[in-house]
Amino acid sequence: MNAVTDSNFRVRRFRFRLRRLHLFVAVACVVLLYVGSYYRLSRRGLAEARELGIDGFLYVPYNEAAKTEDLSRHYLLAMLYAPLNWLDQEVFGCDAPIRCIMWRLSA
Repeated sequence: MNAVTDSNFRVRRFRFRLRRLHLFVAVACVVLLYVGSYYRLSRRGLAEARELGIDGFLYVPYNEAAKTEDLSRHYLLAMLYAPLNWLDQEVFGCDAPIRCIMWRLSA
């Protein structure tokens, strides 16, 4: 009877470890996707801002934003990536995302 109990304990412990491993892999994938997408979008935006000579950057392509004069997608991404952007600014001295663009002056 003791051998059966010991065997059941080992099986349950293995299943628990396997579940933890699956959870760890899933969380690691989500974190890597989050960091990777931030890095790609911010560096593309920084390169584009450098070319245009503007301070800050857009998470969306400038031409796309200028065509519609709508920054709602940029604002959504800025909120989503705010923690990483703060870290990027503090550690690496990166520019902040643009908060507002005045598309035209009206008289």
